Amino acid sequence: MSISKEQKREIKYYLSLDENSLYSLLAPKVRGSSKAKGNAYEGQRRFNKLKPRLYKKICIDWRYCSKVDDPKLGDDVNLVATLAAFLASYLAFELSPVILVTILVKQGLRKFCKCY
Repeated sequence: MSISKEQKREIKYYLSLDENSLYSLLAPKVRGSSKAKGNAYEGQRRFNKLKPRLYKKICIDWRYCSKVDDPKLGDDVNLVATLAAFLASYLAFELSPVILVTILVKQGLRKFCKCY
């Protein structure tokens, strides 16, 4: 999969953020608030609600554990880009697949998918 420089830059930016900042990006903005980001707690709640669907799509349908050692997915940028494209094509999220996958990568996909 070929990713543009802009996509790489965006993914690297998200990978540089901590989990709370990523959760904040998933939360809806509060009307009248001057904050650009939403509430981390709300974002985490929304993320946790999607975890069963994410598990099914990534771990079962995409068979992540069988691809753990694929050199094309060896760096986090390529892994996030590939998985986000896969999710976008199968699931209609109102949330960014790039941010969702970035959170999972930061938390550990092997652990999430139970690749033992």
